[in-house]
Amino acid sequence: MVLISTLPNSLRLPTLEQRRPKGIGLSPYPFRSLIRYFLNALFNGWFSYLNPDRQHMKLLAREGCIAHVNSTESSISSFKVVFLGDIMVSRSGKPPQFTTDLKKVLEGADVIVANLESPLVDDAKIIRRGLSLNFAMNRSFLSTICACNRTAKWVFSIANNHVCDTSQKSTVDVSGVEATINHIRIAVPGAEVIGAEIGAAKSVLSLQIDKGPKVGIVGWTEVMNRDKKHYKKPIIRETDLTDAKMMQLKEAHDLLIGFAHGNEELSYYPLKKTRDRWMRLIDGKKFDFIVGHGPHVIQPAEKVGSQGLLFHSIGNFCSPLGKSQTKIGCIPEMTISYIDGKVSRTDYKVHILQQHQETLSLNQDFKQNSQRYPGQIRRLKKIWKSLFEAQES
Repeated sequence: MVLISTLPNSLRLPTLEQRRPKGIGLSPYPFRSLIRYFLNALFNGWFSYLNPDRQHMKLLAREGCIAHVNSTESSISSFKVVFLGDIMVSRSGKPPQFTTDLKKVLEGADVIVANLESPLVDDAKIIRRGLSLNFAMNRSFLSTICACNRTAKWVFSIANNHVCDTSQKSTVDVSGVEATINHIRIAVPGAEVIGAEIGAAKSVLSLQIDKGPKVGIVGWTEVMNRDKKHYKKPIIRETDLTDAKMMQLKEAHDLLIGFAHGNEELSYYPLKKTRDRWMRLIDGKKFDFIVGHGPHVIQPAEKVGSQGLLFHSIGNFCSPLGKSQTKIGCIPEMTISYIDGKVSRTDYKVHILQQHQETLSLNQDFKQNSQRYPGQIRRLKKIWKSLFEAQES
């Protein structure tokens, strides 16, 4: 196992005084997005937003590599980073069960980055997902999930709207968020929290790999957290990511990773303005990779330039919401090799995740006729064809 140490937070990202509420009423969405959301929820995603530039995306294959520097050295070390989408409480309140193949992927990771889409509470009663818009989760629910790998460095982003579900006393109330951060650190000893400037959470997480590179991870939210209830709360937003600050961050890290809660819920393509902005953030002087989540469905991933990776949405990890479209997600796995403390190569692999009730498994055989969610796999083949070409060729 690779030794990883956490460095002091090196940069703050404050823009609270510049923020203004957006959206309609208590919804952060503009009118068109709000209508699309309701239609997609009712009709299983068939009214998805279509990005006008979708035909020009350089879509990633299921596996691939990026060479950061040319090296013929044989004594190269590596560490593995795995990314998980939205973690939400189940309908029954019971933690998900992992199949053996999924356990193997999680057990092999040195760093696991996940989006916690729920506030944590210390409650002896099992919390079930009902009709309420409060997504509170028992602390033990998260602890059970993380028991699959107690030696990895777990990193949880709280840059999302539902983490504020227990902070409703006022527009500046963050008491529930502070409690969630404390519960995370109790449930998963050694875990780090990103995506906010509240309590022990970090706006920028710096990890020093033993005898290796310095890795920075930044979590933020875009569409959400800008409504009248949440816009004043110090959750990191896209407006905090100025070019000057991102270039400063990149200079301080050998590898800079973005973990973003953005794009439109239940749509299968990224919004044009979001994709354009994220691509500008991956230019060699800012982020190396950006992994997105938030829409609750998979959106395609693409290569940016010669060395950048952009996953627009990896969907859910576990969630009670929606029909079949929210039950298929993906897990990007990146093996990052380094020599003399510098990143030399990144090998990536995309695992397709499926959820059935409280069981999570990997979908590895797409030729079988007994797919649990055949409609979603057919749709995924249309929007991200290259994901299946290697296996089907």
